[in-house]
This record gives sequence, structure tokens and C-alpha cells, in this order.
Amino acid sequence: MIKKERKPKKVMPILMAIIMLVSIMAPMAYALEKIDMSKPVTLSVQFTGELTKVPGMPFKAYRLASITENAELAFVDKFAGYGVELPEDQAGYRALAETMSGYIARDGIAPDKVATTNENGRASFAEVEKGLYLITADRFKVEATGMTYIVSPSLVVLPNTTDGETWLYDVVISPKYTEIPPVPDTPGKVDINVIKVWKNEADQTKRPSEIIAELICQDKVIDSVKLNAANNWRHTWKDLDGSYEYKVTEKVVPSGYTVTIVKDGNTFTITNSGGGTPPPTPPRTPRLPQTGQLWWPVPILAGAGLIFLIAGIIRKKTA
Repeated sequence: MIKKERKPKKVMPILMAIIMLVSIMAPMAYALEKIDMSKPVTLSVQFTGELTKVPGMPFKAYRLASITENAELAFVDKFAGYGVELPEDQAGYRALAETMSGYIARDGIAPDKVATTNENGRASFAEVEKGLYLITADRFKVEATGMTYIVSPSLVVLPNTTDGETWLYDVVISPKYTEIPPVPDTPGKVDINVIKVWKNEADQTKRPSEIIAELICQDKVIDSVKLNAANNWRHTWKDLDGSYEYKVTEKVVPSGYTVTIVKDGNTFTITNSGGGTPPPTPPRTPRLPQTGQLWWPVPILAGAGLIFLIAGIIRKKTA
């Protein structure tokens, strides 16, 4: 019996051609447009939820960095010397917000804008200058309900984008907050932990033998402690008044290092990265903090579906 000779399958070459075509077309079709530097920008903070209005709560806005029409960010002068870097991802932005909120409280830096929530829980800063902003609010108690609200510091780029293609010039953000029910007249005690971490050191011989961590409460340094190998680079402040909010800063960032401070519950982790003497970095375009759903994966997933559909048709024909 003579077997019928099959023609060589050309599925893979065709698939590779399609993949290359999609990869070339996607960036062209979904490139982020330039920022219109002449167009005004507005910013509002809005509490979410039917029952969460929180009127009378003051919010503060600090302009950390400027922005170009190509979305390149660069720290403004008053924040350029804190030994921090512009983030590469969302986790980095959360860490930068916590880090800078501590230093701003410690150094008593005045906000660029202040706005108070109305009866619907909305604070409007109106027109603001373009750039990267840190948004903070002090612990706030609503007397009518006895509820206390603690808002996490957050960052927002103005203008902002939700689809990676167009810019939004009227931006509304929803703060992440913790709601605390009425507490007894005698509040509980809390312990605040601080941990020192060294990361990606270019030269460990340049690492200082100790650093000083500062405990911040009500915009003041209330205590400081030396962290070193003897105490395993960590410390706990015990039996603190639980009715206050606390922050931790590194008093002096070691030369050649950068700093990030991350809060997890009552534990603050101070991370120093580097250890060399890196040259000054020019303005760059990091991944911006988003205010909504990301849409850039949609065309890629659709293209992938199209590829598998065509592959199935070709496979049937070659069979």
C-alpha cells in the first residue's frame, strides 16, 4: 500500500508572520498621545460608598515632580534631595507615597493645595499645575457618628490616563482609607516596629555601621533610635498611644543609597538600595499610577484569539 505524501505544513511560518504583524501594529495603534501643556488640569478626591460621605475632612496636595509633554517626570527642587527615586511600578508608587509623607511631616513642608470635603465627601482642588502629586490627609473624626477615618497617602499624575492612549485633564481619585468605630475614652496601646533592609548594594564596604530611624507623630519627631548589627537592624517602640497615627523616617540617607519606606500594619521597613555613587539620572517616563481599568491588554488578547482562529483554519486545510 502506497501512502499518500503530505505537503509540508506551513502553519508555524504563517503564525510567526501574524505575530510579528500584531507586535508591530499594536504600539502604533495604542501609542500614548502627547500632553497638551496649555490645557488646564483639575483634581478632586471623592469618598466612595453610599454611607461614606465624610464631610469636613481636609486633604493636602504636594507637587513632587514636574512633567513634560512626553510624560517625563523629574522631582522639583524641594523634593530632589531626599534620596528617593521615581518608581517603575504600582508597588513602587505606594512605597514612594509612604516614604515622602513621612519626610513631609517631619520637615513641616507646606502643601501646594488644600481642599476640604463637602457634604457628599468630595474635595475639589480646582485647577492645579501639571505633575506628580502626593495626596495626604490627617486622621479625621466625624463628630456626628464618632467614626474615625485614616486615609493612606497616595500618588497621582496630572493629567492621568486609564487606557494608555489618551490623557484625562479632569481627574477624580478615590482615597484608600480605614474606618475605625468609636473608641472608649481610654484608647489602647500600640507597638510600632521598624526594620532596616539593605538591597542591591554595589559595594558593601561603603555601608554605614548604623543609621538613625525617627518616629513621627503629629508632624514632630518624638523619638529616634540607632539601628545596627548589634540590634539586628530593628527596633520596637512599645506602649504608644493608640489614638494617634505614626510614621517612620530615616534621618539621613547614606551617600550613594536611595531609600523607600513601606508600612505594613504597625511595621515600617526602611530599605536602602545602591551603595555606589550613581550619576544623576535625567527625567524619564516611568509607569504612571493609574486611576482606572487598564485597556492596553485588550488588543493583544484579541490578536492572540485571531491567531488561534487562523491557526485552526490552516490546520484543517492542511489535514
